[in-house]
Amino acid sequence: MPQFWYVVVNAEDREGTALDKVLFQDQLTQAAGISQLTGQPLNPDTVTREFERRWKARNFFQKKAPQIEQDQPDNVKAEAEKMMGELQGMGQGTTGAQVARGLRGAQDAPAAVAAESQA
Repeated sequence: MPQFWYVVVNAEDREGTALDKVLFQDQLTQAAGISQLTGQPLNPDTVTREFERRWKARNFFQKKAPQIEQDQPDNVKAEAEKMMGELQGMGQGTTGAQVARGLRGAQDAPAAVAAESQA
């Protein structure tokens, strides 16, 4: 009775092997060259993540803390005040004033409701 054997081969990437590390180094070298030619910087998060994955070195690089710009709240406040001034100056109708009161917050709301109900 004849016997038949079937062999199925599944190619699997073996992360962390010497070949994998050499291929990553070549990939990184080529990416750096393309980056210099095009002027587009490499994504540091992707490079770091791939390095840690290939070398199986978790948290090898220190994570940067998010930096908050100190002057941002002043800019936002100045822009909001400018917009409120523009809204108050819009036409002779009450829409601009109503929007401006709404932007100021709920502090003016009871007085505004009373004034509008009398009108």
